[in-house]
Amino acid sequence: MKKILFNCSTNIQGGPVQNAANFIIESSKDTEFNYLYLVSKNVLKILNDIEFYSTQVVLIKDSPSKKIASRRIIKQYEDKFCPDLIFTMAGPSYIKFKNKHIMGCSNPYIIYASNKDIKYGRSYLEFINRLLRTLYQQFYIMKADYYLFQTNISMNAFSNKFSVERKKLYCIPNALGMIDNVDNVHNNNKYIKKNKCLSIFCPFENYSHKGIHIIPQVSKKLELLNINAIFNLTISQNDLTNKQKNIFKNFNNINFIGRKSYSKMSFEYNKNDIVFLPSILEVFSTVCIESLYFKKPIVISNKNFNRDILESYAVYCDSFSVQDCVNKIIKASKLANNEEYLLNAKNFIKEKFSNYENRYQKFKKVFNEILI
Repeated sequence: MKKILFNCSTNIQGGPVQNAANFIIESSKDTEFNYLYLVSKNVLKILNDIEFYSTQVVLIKDSPSKKIASRRIIKQYEDKFCPDLIFTMAGPSYIKFKNKHIMGCSNPYIIYASNKDIKYGRSYLEFINRLLRTLYQQFYIMKADYYLFQTNISMNAFSNKFSVERKKLYCIPNALGMIDNVDNVHNNNKYIKKNKCLSIFCPFENYSHKGIHIIPQVSKKLELLNINAIFNLTISQNDLTNKQKNIFKNFNNINFIGRKSYSKMSFEYNKNDIVFLPSILEVFSTVCIESLYFKKPIVISNKNFNRDILESYAVYCDSFSVQDCVNKIIKASKLANNEEYLLNAKNFIKEKFSNYENRYQKFKKVFNEILI
């Protein structure tokens, strides 16, 4: 039986954490491969929440991106387990492995970020720091034998940028994971009609490229148009910088609800009317497919990587223009009660991205091809 070392020690936030948990759950059913899973704290938390326990799951307490000691520990597991293949889901792994290594690459800064994108929401000093960090990550991303991407756009951009042979590149789109098993209760948004209050869900982390800095400006412009809007951000007050706290302190309609467990995200989607994700750098955000799965119109940046995923089922905005974001939020609010559009959008997502069981079969196909 072939052995695979699954390394998700760098999956620490957001979609990558969910993807890692989905992969572990599905691959644990496989009798063809023998897996050892090296997981981060947040991946382990999801597994514990759904009561998934296995002696093959090993916690790596600190990310190898920050701790050299973690890199040594991972190398020790490689030596002990002697895998035929190592799969790092979210590169870079910050490690040069001895055995065959396929690395997932979903870091948009490495793949196709422009200087304009990197400057978004950052001071000049923050811009320089991010550039240096990207160079550091680029150095380590090249320490793999094969690469795995979630979209053809990101795969082609990577190939062109780093001159990597196409035979070493694979593409497997994202898929509905555990969330596909959640009952989807959609309530028509009569709350909008009665109270003229629009509830906007912003499910993202506190990264500059996500666009948190434009939320207050968008809120002000909506207020000038006599539109009562509430923003619910999955960011904790404790995660805000002092500068951010000062900016948001006078906005009582912007709520920092903190991170929500994967199992509770369905309730958050269903409590809101629309989704707003002004991020200007993504590869494949799970928010895209989750929002439409729960029948919530999504306002998202007008970027090719988003259009490749959602096609006509999104309201695309210019994230660099506050006014355009406001206009598109208003447009999306008019779709919130359009049951035909929302049902078509959900069916589109289910047909295009299937379920994680089917996605895992695509992983197996790639693994077998590499291991021949």
